[in-house]
Amino acid sequence: MAAETFDTSWMWHPSFREDASSTAGRFVHFRKKLIVNGEPPKALRIKITVDTRYKLYINCQRVSFGPAKGDVNIWFYDEIDIGPYIHSGDNHIAIHVLRLFSGTSYGTSFPRLGSGGVKVATIAHDAIWSPQIQSSTLWETAVDLFTKLRIDEPEDDFLHVYDKASILGSEDVTSLDWIPAIILRYQSSTGVSAPWKLSPRLIPHMENQKVQFTIIHNVLSCKARPSITPCSSFRASLLGLAVLSSLEVGAPYITEIAHPAQRSTATALFLTFYSVGSVVAGWCTFGTFRIDSTASWRIPSALQGLPSIIQLLAIWSLPESPRWLVSQGRNEEALAMLAKYHGEGDVSNQGVQLEYAEILTTLRAEATHENNIFMFLRDLGSTPGNRKRMFILIWAAICSQMSGNAFVSYYLSPILKSVGLKSDLQQTLINATSQMLSRFSAVHFATLPAKVGRRKLFLCSLVAIWVIVICITACSATFTKDPTNKAAAYAVVVLLYLFSPAYNLGITGNLGLYITEILPYSLRAKGLSFYYFVQFGFMMLSTFTVPIGLEDIA
Repeated sequence: MAAETFDTSWMWHPSFREDASSTAGRFVHFRKKLIVNGEPPKALRIKITVDTRYKLYINCQRVSFGPAKGDVNIWFYDEIDIGPYIHSGDNHIAIHVLRLFSGTSYGTSFPRLGSGGVKVATIAHDAIWSPQIQSSTLWETAVDLFTKLRIDEPEDDFLHVYDKASILGSEDVTSLDWIPAIILRYQSSTGVSAPWKLSPRLIPHMENQKVQFTIIHNVLSCKARPSITPCSSFRASLLGLAVLSSLEVGAPYITEIAHPAQRSTATALFLTFYSVGSVVAGWCTFGTFRIDSTASWRIPSALQGLPSIIQLLAIWSLPESPRWLVSQGRNEEALAMLAKYHGEGDVSNQGVQLEYAEILTTLRAEATHENNIFMFLRDLGSTPGNRKRMFILIWAAICSQMSGNAFVSYYLSPILKSVGLKSDLQQTLINATSQMLSRFSAVHFATLPAKVGRRKLFLCSLVAIWVIVICITACSATFTKDPTNKAAAYAVVVLLYLFSPAYNLGITGNLGLYITEILPYSLRAKGLSFYYFVQFGFMMLSTFTVPIGLEDIA
């Protein structure tokens, strides 16, 4: 990409002095008030670059972070859309710059500016916004003489320092000496990386990338993470595979060990326990977002491992599936298991004997059946009944992931921002309380399949979801056209609360039960694997497509 040339005005603190004996860098802060008299701009793209690292905040929300330097021949800048963070009235912009002292062994590997510097401007010239945003003496600046950070400090230390500091726009700070910034103008080459030859950064920084693996992301859905590393993506992928394995095994296992009179309710309750983790995660992030350290996200992440530890310790006390025991020739153990859990210890119990005989008959009929994935796929299309089952599996998987649940759960934060609810407190509180409603509704609705029927619940749930999504779209559009319409914003919040009960009515518990029941024993495990494979495929599709839609809406 060819470097472009544009008028470069860098600003800096007039009395900043480097400490050549220090192995750390010093923070220099910049702040400015942006006044919006009318409707705020829907999009306002700016370019920013600094020497050496920066964090950009607007109205106390971190918008971007750098560095944006290039190499000895070129200097990059970041392109950022700050429109979604601006509202009518007074807006406070803050830039925290960490200037790494150039005269130390911790300096960068190529020459930098002789002094620190900040360059900020709008992408396109605008008579209203350009003068207010561009580097100028209208910016105030202050040097923090007490906080330093070495270049080899963990990235999270840089990202969290000042996150909760009051200098992000408030006027009551007396500990820092705020003075007008000065302008640094470069007329010709000085032998350093030419700051007047700037190009857009070739690779967008990770904060603007949408998270592909959203299993972990849901725990932090209202606490955006600054970056996604390859290691964290691997952990998310591994966790996703583990969840998929649990789902494939869990539902058939519960169906096979549950008492016949309780089988439908027990199987329906299986998937509702997802909301237990959501409630814990919601309130955990609500409590930890105030922590001014990496513990704000490490604590919720660590808590995700607790259920797995409990499972590993408790799994040894669980009974084995009687069908599996019989298939392995351990008939006496299977009969003893049925008697213990279904017949109060009485082997001669009529119900126990009937279940045991049913298992023997089914497994004998399937003994000559070849057991591999190719035979499974052939069997799914071999008869009209199996072809209908395959169609139901695919259609149910699509409905479970493409009904709006992805954007309501994984992208709750940007939806709330789109209707003016931008603070961490508001978002985490809404997230936590909505998860509680989801939990209560999921448990209650898990008892309905045995009373109402599976098909009716499924259809009623889809109709309710359809109505709610239409209303969310209409109310969001109304608020976008008129940001003063608070009723539309409140309506979106109410509808977001109602979405989970509508989804839980016929999908969360009922759908898993229905899928398990329509598959014969020989196809049950593989059929569920096929169902979850299709489901996770469409989940990834929605994960990629929803952010595009939200970005276009914004």
